[in-house]
Amino acid sequence: MQRASVLSQSQTIEEETLALPAQQATDRVEVNFEPSRELLEQTLAGCNGVITQAARELGMSRQALYRRLDKYGIPY
Repeated sequence: MQRASVLSQSQTIEEETLALPAQQATDRVEVNFEPSRELLEQTLAGCNGVITQAARELGMSRQALYRRLDKYGIPY
């Protein structure tokens, strides 16, 4: 996804950028998704504090989730 965001000329990643067959790429992905504090807290609570599961639901890596939690001072 990082490579696709670099290659994309706009805020959305087009299926041509990913080089996937048309039937597999149906939705556009927002490149600069930044979850709010509330969304982070709700997702983490909904996953019973399981970082891996919360990160998966938010569509980010565990490391990225940890950075966001630190940024907002959310305990984990």
